Amino acid sequence: MPKMPPMMTPMLSVIIPSRNERWLARTVQDILTNARGETEVIAVCDASWPDPPLQDHPRLTVVHYTDAIGQRRRRIRACDSPGRST
Repeated sequence: MPKMPPMMTPMLSVIIPSRNERWLARTVQDILTNARGETEVIAVCDASWPDPPLQDHPRLTVVHYTDAIGQRRRRIRACDSPGRST
C-alpha cells in the first residue's frame, strides 16, 4: 500500500481500530473525502480483514494483526507502527 512521501508529514492522524467492522470502508472513505489539509488515516484491523475491502489511497495505512489483541492495544500499536514519526 502506498505511503505518504516523507516531505508530507501529516498534521492530523485519524486512527480507526476495528474488528469485524462492516462500516470501516465507508468510514475511511468519508474521512478521506472530507479531510482538509495533511490528514492521514490509520485503519487497524484486529484478527479480520474489512469486508468490503479498503481501497488503496496514498493517505491510508492499514495495520493488520492476525490474532485479536483488543481495542486499546490496537490504538497503541498503530501509534508505534513503522514509518510513524512522534
